[in-house]
Amino acid sequence: MKFAHLADLHLGMIVNHVSMAEEQKHILKEIVEILVKEKPDALLIAGDVYDKAVPSVEAVNLLDDFLTDLAGHHIRTYLIAGNHDQGDRLAYGGHLLAGQGIHICGNFMGKMDHDILTDDFGKVHVWLLPYIRPSYVNRYLDEDDRVGSYQQAVARAIAMSDVDFSKRNVIVSHQFVTGAKVDPLGSEQLIVGGLDQISASVYDGFDYAALGHIHHRQQLGRNVFYAGTPLAYSFAEENQQKALGFAELKEKGMVRVYTRLLTPLHHMRTIEGYYKEILSAASEDENKEDYVRFVLHDNQEQPDAIRYLRELYSNAMRLDYDNERTRAEMILPVNTMQTMSPSDLFARFYKERNGIEMSEEQISYLKDQIDEIWNGGEQA
Repeated sequence: MKFAHLADLHLGMIVNHVSMAEEQKHILKEIVEILVKEKPDALLIAGDVYDKAVPSVEAVNLLDDFLTDLAGHHIRTYLIAGNHDQGDRLAYGGHLLAGQGIHICGNFMGKMDHDILTDDFGKVHVWLLPYIRPSYVNRYLDEDDRVGSYQQAVARAIAMSDVDFSKRNVIVSHQFVTGAKVDPLGSEQLIVGGLDQISASVYDGFDYAALGHIHHRQQLGRNVFYAGTPLAYSFAEENQQKALGFAELKEKGMVRVYTRLLTPLHHMRTIEGYYKEILSAASEDENKEDYVRFVLHDNQEQPDAIRYLRELYSNAMRLDYDNERTRAEMILPVNTMQTMSPSDLFARFYKERNGIEMSEEQISYLKDQIDEIWNGGEQA
């Protein structure tokens, strides 16, 4: 049984005020071409299909065209909602699409959606678990049995689904697994303090865990894989080789994983140096259509620099400075911010804006509000 593994399409993504629609249209066409050649038994799409809960018309049309191509080539597809997706919108028309081999799971409804495929070695059970928070699981539990963490939520959702681990099982999930490689300046939407992290052990027993959420393709443990994004969505990802993953399941416990590389319409890269040197070297640059971030070392800002650079590089996205002044202005490293709790981060922000510490009453109120949002929010 061969599965293709894709995730984090983020259709409708805007990067530095530039629409990625043409890039996404190109890469989706390339993905379909690879799938036609590889002939997988199914494609697994592990969430964050859209970049926003209410996607643009352009993004909806991109997905419509993609799913139409998949159905036209008889590529069975399993698709779940990620944290960027609104489950009900994503799953609209799901019953109709299922008849075309496109299976969409937008929300957790008390147990995981389940389908069974068959090959020469027997049955393979495919389980669909869209992005969940503790509150999504607690609505199906008695008050004295409720979960309090993301780890407990995912484990309970799996337990509620009666998975027979003596059989071959594949799960499609969208969560943040502890230990995953994440660039602090990358394009993931991460929760401050890492409160949403779970252990890879929660997927023990599955022959293959097809994950989305982290944008860098990687393996965690024996059976847990992130597909990564099909395109670079930030300059932190510019050196990542994006790929479409495949997993071949044979008898129980035997899995072979490999990739097929993806080629973007335009590459993303950073050009660094002094302004005049960059202008001088531009005539010899053969890749002026790339998406470019410029980092200038000049101590004085150059008037209209980005406008002149865009005359040479049509897809120049942004201009930053790295000099003595900007380095002195770096107050709080990004790595430090990601280890702080939401309440501590807000308290620091409050002090910097107001010049005084928050009172005990304010801190207590803040923590109550964070707890209510965290554990009592509705799916979105």
